[in-house]
Amino acid sequence: GFINHHAGALAIGSVLAIAGLVGLFSLPAVRAAVARAAWRVPALGERIRLVFLARFYRTTGMLLRAGIPLKTTLGMVADILPSALRSGLLQTIADIEQGQPFSKAAESGGLTTPVAMRMIAVGERSGQLGDMMEAVATFYDEEINRLVDTFTRLFEPLLMTVIGGVIGGIVLVGVLGSIVGKLKRESSIVAPAEEPDAKDSAPKDQADGENGEQADTGGHPHQVVELDPVESMKISHRPS
Repeated sequence: GFINHHAGALAIGSVLAIAGLVGLFSLPAVRAAVARAAWRVPALGERIRLVFLARFYRTTGMLLRAGIPLKTTLGMVADILPSALRSGLLQTIADIEQGQPFSKAAESGGLTTPVAMRMIAVGERSGQLGDMMEAVATFYDEEINRLVDTFTRLFEPLLMTVIGGVIGGIVLVGVLGSIVGKLKRESSIVAPAEEPDAKDSAPKDQADGENGEQADTGGHPHQVVELDPVESMKISHRPS
């Protein structure tokens, strides 16, 4: 079949395609474009945002517990945030410099969720902002782990179904190719036997004609006998 005859070319093409995709995604511009596209997906973008916010809350909480001032801490953790959230962090720092509390500034900068904002506000009033930031990070880490487990349970059967479909399609194409090839070979063998050649029929007709003439002459072909002139004269003067 097609796959058997072009197996080498297909394997080389697959390897080149995979290498091309790996090289393409290694480019920073391509990764940034893919990240922006993922952020625009409603459900996926929110989950990615939670992952980065959990890292931000945990790192900020650890630095605050170490005694580092809030403004300095926020400047140190800016590198762990993607560009989509980094502008919000800069806005949060500017609002804190103007005297706003961290919970309100983080909300205006898009660095909180409703649950996180309430917990951060409680931490500010109780003087345990670092501990509360780590508690928020733990809460969202557990939620992310639950989402990953759910996705894994749903993705594994889907992946097995897709792989089974691909393998079944390859096997089906190979079987159909073998059947079609076999039918073509059989048809090419049977076709000459069904249509006799005109050249073969001509000698047969000639032989049939000769056999008919032999049957008319008693089984012997016509023979011309030449007589001697003297004998022919004797035969002509012989009395009847």
